[in-house]
Amino acid sequence: MKKWYQVYFWVILILLFLSRAGAPAEAGRATTIPINRGTTITILFTNSTNGMLRACPTCPNLLYGGLARRATLINEYRSKYKNILLLDSGDLFPVIAPKERAEYTLKAVTLMKYDAIGIGDQEFTYGKDFLLQKMKEVNFPFISSTIAYVKDITKEDSPQSHLFAKPYIIKEIAGLKILIAGVISNRAFIFFPKEKIEGLTILEPSAELRKILSELRDKVDFVILLSHLGDESDEKLAQEVEGIDLIIGGHTQTLIEEPLKVGRTIIVQAGKNGEHLGEITLNISKGDSPIFNSSRVNSATTSSSRAISATTSSSRAISATTSSSRVNSATTIVNYKLTLLTDKISDDPEIAKLVEEYDKWQETARLARVSAETTSVPTSKVVPSTGRFPVLFFYSSGCHYCEEIKNKFLPAIRRKYGGAIEIREYDISKKENYELLVELEEKYGVKQSAPMEVFAGNQPLLGRKEIKEKLELIIKTFTTPLLAVASKKGGTTREVSRAGAPAEASRATTKPEKESKIVQRFKSFGPFAIVIAGLIDGINPCAFATIVFFISFLTYIRRNRKDILLTGIFFAMGVFCAYFLLGVGLFKIMHSLLVFNIISRIIFYAILALTLSLGFFSLYDACIFKKTGETKGITLQLPRSIKENIHFWIRKNISTSFIVIGSFTTGLLISILEAVCTGQIYLPTIIFMTKEPSLASRAYFYLILYNLMFIVPLVVVFLLAYFGVGSQKLGQFSQRHLVFTKVLTAIFFFGLAMLLIALK
Repeated sequence: MKKWYQVYFWVILILLFLSRAGAPAEAGRATTIPINRGTTITILFTNSTNGMLRACPTCPNLLYGGLARRATLINEYRSKYKNILLLDSGDLFPVIAPKERAEYTLKAVTLMKYDAIGIGDQEFTYGKDFLLQKMKEVNFPFISSTIAYVKDITKEDSPQSHLFAKPYIIKEIAGLKILIAGVISNRAFIFFPKEKIEGLTILEPSAELRKILSELRDKVDFVILLSHLGDESDEKLAQEVEGIDLIIGGHTQTLIEEPLKVGRTIIVQAGKNGEHLGEITLNISKGDSPIFNSSRVNSATTSSSRAISATTSSSRAISATTSSSRVNSATTIVNYKLTLLTDKISDDPEIAKLVEEYDKWQETARLARVSAETTSVPTSKVVPSTGRFPVLFFYSSGCHYCEEIKNKFLPAIRRKYGGAIEIREYDISKKENYELLVELEEKYGVKQSAPMEVFAGNQPLLGRKEIKEKLELIIKTFTTPLLAVASKKGGTTREVSRAGAPAEASRATTKPEKESKIVQRFKSFGPFAIVIAGLIDGINPCAFATIVFFISFLTYIRRNRKDILLTGIFFAMGVFCAYFLLGVGLFKIMHSLLVFNIISRIIFYAILALTLSLGFFSLYDACIFKKTGETKGITLQLPRSIKENIHFWIRKNISTSFIVIGSFTTGLLISILEAVCTGQIYLPTIIFMTKEPSLASRAYFYLILYNLMFIVPLVVVFLLAYFGVGSQKLGQFSQRHLVFTKVLTAIFFFGLAMLLIALK
């Protein structure tokens, strides 16, 4: 035992010696390079605001973003920490919106006191003159080193004289000189209207940056690039150009959840629509400091990690180490955070007031437009003072009947009457267009709407038939006197005006109403009206033909009644899901694509051909059996041996789950590709109200109720077919009266085909 004590003693002694030997070196290291020796700065960054003043209520991710929330978070940072930079890499302006929205966006970011904003392609949405004017009005610099004037590019004056904006700025913060430059490339303008940047040229980013860095790299402590190149181009640029410490990216709207490191360059980007506020906190050391040890920094950053009250799931503290290209500085990432701007963050009162002011302006402008449009429709035999007779056409995108009128009938009318008429087209999936339609329907007393409507003269035309039959007659009635006067004067219809035309009325404006017409219409709905509308709109011959074919086929191959029942149930569920998703706008973009219109037509004509074929074959079979009294000549059957082999193969290889999935998918696809054109009173109103927070729950209830009623006619057809094919007495009757049964079947399929053609 004594021997073992001696062994323990020597082991402990050796361990103590080793620990003491390592202690001085570790202690010396801790005192030589403490974590707070350098200067800590916090860089808050944003990109791709896209003119989103408030959280986007119609985007798939709903209520994220908003400038009022952003301002609250920025103010919170500033109240708690010093040495803060606030930067943006561009695309501040919207792509399609009134220029007033861009102006209000600028007012908001001005109040937030940005240090610099890079110029993106969307800053030229309203032309370069608009941007130049706004650059003079704001309290922060727009910067870009690659946008230049074409006419001055060859002059030998100062390197910056030909540039459109400042190429860079130098900010001094806590004793550090920080260079902030901006770049954009030609690729950002590939799909941009060239007239917007006429007179400008885009220089090569890497070449311009090398010029700037060769002159200033040794005079500054840190280099930040506000890049509008896109994430992949940022990585390439970091490889090509040395001396960039941090790239704040944009243009591609990429959410970089952890900072990228390419060589000695850090790359970050904060996603789309201003939904996030990015934060990167850096410790920058000057002097002959060695690069921080990674493990040492990790422990330090963990203890010094900061938390802002509005946190996010993507928030994180990240430890990383980087050194600049100069030997006299080192940079450490202390913290990196992307804060999602949710409704948990309160609105900054000043910015919220500004956004509310814009909303009021927008509503006033919209109502003024509605008023102008409704009063521009002539109500007597006079033509507006412009000399052009207005025809207002309202349609739904994705409606095949509407496409026929829009792409075939109306162009022919335009060619025939030329400058005598002005056809204005309104897609009612846009709220302002639907508001105008509701206003006109109320004005002209329209109680039952149609898939498409035209307002011309003193008469609304509802539906394809009325438009085709009456529109040209109305145009002739109103424009014949005008054309006669024009021909006598030898001029064009544009030069003629008529006394008494409501030209002044077209410039009328109205005060904003407490409730829009859409809201008023929605509040007038009751469940019974929704039920009736759904039942009427649910008459869908394409779906009827498909489900009858499914049931007939499954019966023919001797599937059990359970499989047939499941087929009907899941086919109906597929139709319901498709129209519900269409109702909430999920497939709106798909319907606008040409390929979907082509596929839809292929499916329509395939079902029509199948229906007509089944009708002809049934009629042929009736004639053959009537003549011969035998079934062997009947076309709608196969030789017995082949029939039995097919039945065996299908029963063996096609499972119930396959039938269920196939039925649901078929119902879904047919409904998406062959969407029924509905009236404009109920469904569009309900869809718009799902975006109104105070009415959304009621609107979704109505949408579900409407779609449940929509599939009722389909369910009825299915049940009739299901119980029909399963009835023993009916089967015996059909065998005894085969000719009558075949003729009846032919009539059914021909009727279905006629319904398809009539509703097409």
